[in-house]
Amino acid sequence: MRSMTRAVVMGLVTGLLACDVRVDVGDGGMTSGSGGGAAGAGAGGGAQSGGGSTGGGGATLLLGCNAAMPCPSGQFCFNGLCALGCQSNANCAADQYCDTMFDRLCHNKVVPTCTATSNTCSSTQRCFNGFCSTPPPQTAMQCNPKGVGSGMDGCDRNSLCIEDDSPAKTPRCYTFPACAADKTCPVGLGGAVCNDGLVPNKAHICLLNACRTVANCPANWACFRFTANDVVGVCSSKGTGAPCSSAADCTSGNCSALVPGLPGLCL
Repeated sequence: MRSMTRAVVMGLVTGLLACDVRVDVGDGGMTSGSGGGAAGAGAGGGAQSGGGSTGGGGATLLLGCNAAMPCPSGQFCFNGLCALGCQSNANCAADQYCDTMFDRLCHNKVVPTCTATSNTCSSTQRCFNGFCSTPPPQTAMQCNPKGVGSGMDGCDRNSLCIEDDSPAKTPRCYTFPACAADKTCPVGLGGAVCNDGLVPNKAHICLLNACRTVANCPANWACFRFTANDVVGVCSSKGTGAPCSSAADCTSGNCSALVPGLPGLCL
């Protein structure tokens, strides 16, 4: 479990430090307000603005429903009233699926991506490593990064506790987008893998910069494991400062390890 924690946290921290953006990627769970649904604006419709997992806009919409008058996408009929959530894919938009294992909300069948120059994210989000992200509130409660590997970090099922890039390295709950319907995630700019049994007590979310194989990483990158027994690794660019255990892990062919037996850094 310790190796799991190290690999997941190192991968996420590497991604965070690569950019001065603090991430809270959309399409996490149920949040209030627009922009808290599926990542990317206008994806999948839904009853509230922001599209996606239809997490914004209150808990229950008191709309009457029956077989002849079904509920809008992202809601289901419960005792004659439309309730937020879903019981099957039939309650979701055509480009979404119902997550019946965790939050019972509608999520995008294909995880939306973005670029730094595109305008596909909502006004409250930023593009981080190819995913739309929302900076966490400054008043957010702190969590425990040491509990990430066990899924007992004080965050909800759609979030992981990561230290931010401030001088104080304050730990915050960062929400990550839901995986696609087939439990895959786009590679993005730094790699990503679906949390399909990797971190317990967490939903099927995309773990940025993490990998099971090199296929989860950008072209010409490597999936680096800190130990041979690690279930998950981190996507490495093999460039200067990337983790390494041998010369083959570095584009330069120069791996510097200060402590024998421990991973070093590419020079």
